[in-house]
Order: sequence, then C-alpha cells, then structure tokens
Amino acid sequence: FVVLEGSDLLKDEGLAYAKRMQESGVKVEHKTYPGQPHGFYGVEGPTPAYGEAAGDVAAWLKVLAGATHV
Repeated sequence: FVVLEGSDLLKDEGLAYAKRMQESGVKVEHKTYPGQPHGFYGVEGPTPAYGEAAGDVAAWLKVLAGATHV
C-alpha cells in the first residue's frame, strides 16, 4: 500500500513506484490523501487524515494476510 500525500512534491514519484511494482507483478494499491504534506502519515500523529490512512493500511494488510473480514 503506497500512501501518497496530495501536497507532496514527490507524489508523482510515488505513483511511478506503485506502477512499477504493479508491472512487476506485485500486488499493490495506492491512495492519495488530498491536502496532506510529505510525511503526514509517519510524523503528524492523530489527525483525521492520519486515522484514515492508518485504517486503509490496516485493511490492506488484512487482505494480504488472507483475512476473510476486513
């Protein structure tokens, strides 16, 4: 799961990274969180966008682990 920040100057590189993984056969998903700065998911702490991203990543991990309920 590739977390992309809407206000990040490196967003295009993140999209390219996800595309290259997909082209290589890696199961990947990406989501852009509008208005968020670079690093919001790793440094910002408990904000609504952080909570949304954490939930999305957790759901993706459950899918990868083969969980029947997400």
